[in-house]
Formats: sequence, structure tokens, C-alpha cells
Amino acid sequence: MPVYQEPDLSGFARIEDLPTFNPDELRKDIMMSLPTYEQPDLSGFAKIEDLPTFNPDELRQDILMSLPEQKMQDLSGFVTQADINKAISGINMPTYEQPDLSAYDTRLAELEQSLAALQQPTGGRFSINQPQVRGLF
Repeated sequence: MPVYQEPDLSGFARIEDLPTFNPDELRKDIMMSLPTYEQPDLSGFAKIEDLPTFNPDELRQDILMSLPEQKMQDLSGFVTQADINKAISGINMPTYEQPDLSAYDTRLAELEQSLAALQQPTGGRFSINQPQVRGLF
């Protein structure tokens, strides 16, 4: 019968030989590897209280003062409404007279009556209300 032989485990580590994890040591190692913060020199920058405030009225005034002064154009050579009224006062302008269109109204009524008479079925072969029967061919 075979005999059991224990394997040689001398090259393996034992549990008590393994290092334990310590989060405090890890945190300490990380903090030591980080560079230290150095505050930059901000003395050359302006503070909020040093900035000028914006005043839109002053800006508007500055813009208006920088615009050149506009001169009124000389319109004395142009015709005025009084000149036009004086010029046309001597012209005999015809007045509009509305034409008599009653003859057209009468004629239109006659045409409408004759058209209405055409739409009445006559009973003949060409009656509007009697469509022709058509075959398939």
C-alpha cells in the first residue's frame, strides 16, 4: 500500500508572513508624495472694489458728444405745398361723373334668366338631366 508523503512547502509563504493592509499607511504615503500647494502672488491683479462701475448714461453722453454735428439741409430751392396749390389753382380740373350702368344691369338680368331656362329639362334627347347610357365597350 502506498504511503502518503507531505509535499515540501518550504518555498511558499505562510499567512502570518504576509503583510497586512493598513489604509492609514497608504493615505500617509499618498499625502507625502503630493506636492505642497503654494499660493500664487496675486498682488498685481485688481480687486473688485478697484474696478470702475459701468454707467450707461455716461457712455451714451460720450457717444453723442463724439458724433459730428448734423447741419440742416438747405431746402429753400424746393417746391412747397403752397407753390403747388397756387400752380394748380388756375387749371380747370374735370370732376368725375359716375356713368349710368343701369342698362348693363338689365342686360345681365336677362342673360341670367335665359341661362336658368337652359337648365330646365326639356325631355328631349339632349336634356341635361337625362345622361346617356354608355356601355363598357
